[in-house]
Amino acid sequence: MNKIKIALALIGIVALAVAVSRCGDKASDKRVNAPAETVSSEYGAKADTDAPSETKKNNIIPDREERELPASALIDFEPVMQLPELPTGCEITSVTALLNHYGFDVSKMTMADDYMERSDPGKCTFNDAFVGSPYDPDAWGCYAPVVYRAAKKYLSEQDTKYKPYEITGCDPDNLYRLVADETPVAVWVSISLVEPFPKYYWTTKDGTKVTFMVNEHCVVLTGYDKNSGNVTVADPLKGTIEYNMELFEQRYDQLGKQAVCIADWGQE
Repeated sequence: MNKIKIALALIGIVALAVAVSRCGDKASDKRVNAPAETVSSEYGAKADTDAPSETKKNNIIPDREERELPASALIDFEPVMQLPELPTGCEITSVTALLNHYGFDVSKMTMADDYMERSDPGKCTFNDAFVGSPYDPDAWGCYAPVVYRAAKKYLSEQDTKYKPYEITGCDPDNLYRLVADETPVAVWVSISLVEPFPKYYWTTKDGTKVTFMVNEHCVVLTGYDKNSGNVTVADPLKGTIEYNMELFEQRYDQLGKQAVCIADWGQE
C-alpha cells in the first residue's frame, strides 16, 4: 500500500511540473495564450526556414521613393482593440481599424466571420488562411495575404474607389513616406516588440513547409519621428503607443517586412 501511495505521489509531482512548464511556455514565448507545444502534422515535419513562408514583394507605392522624407508625421487615428472578443485576432482587428479610418462602418467580428479565410493547423500556410479561430486564445494567426484578401472582398462590395494593397517587402522609409501622406499601414512585428522566434512547424499536403513566428503581432503604423527615434502605432492590445524606431524596424524585418494598406491610388 505504501508503495502505491509513493507512486501516486510521484505521478502527481510530475504532472504538476509539466503543467507549470506549459504555463510558463505560454506566458513567455507565444502570442496571446497560444499553443504551448510544437505542432506536427501527418503531412510532414519541421520546416527548414526561420522566416514567414511564401511572403511576396508587392511594393506598390506610387512615386514615393523619390520624395523627400519629412522628419516626422502623425496621423489622427482611432485604434480598434482586439480584446475581449478576438484574443488572437490582431491581424483582422488592425485591418478593420484601417477600414474604419476611411469611414467604413464594419466591425472586427464581421470581418473575422464573413471575410477572413480560416483553416486548421497542418492544412495550410499562414498566407492561405488564419490558422485556428481568432476567438480562440489558443489559436495561431495569419500573414498579410489573408487580411489583404479579406479587405479586398469587403471593399469589392462597397461603392468606393478605395482598394487594399499588400506591400510586403516595403522598406521602412517608404512606410514612413506613406504615413507622411496620411496613409496608415498595418505591419507585422511582435507583441511589445519582444524577440520573435520560430517554433511551430508543419508541412502541407503539397509539400509547402510552414513556420510560425512566436510572438507574432500586427499593429497599424500611424506616426514616426526621426528626431526622437520613435514610431507611433495603433496596437490592438495596447491602444496608441510609441515604440523605439530601430527596434520596430528590426522586428518588422524579422517578420518578413509584411505590410497592408488601403488607398485610392487608381491602380491595381
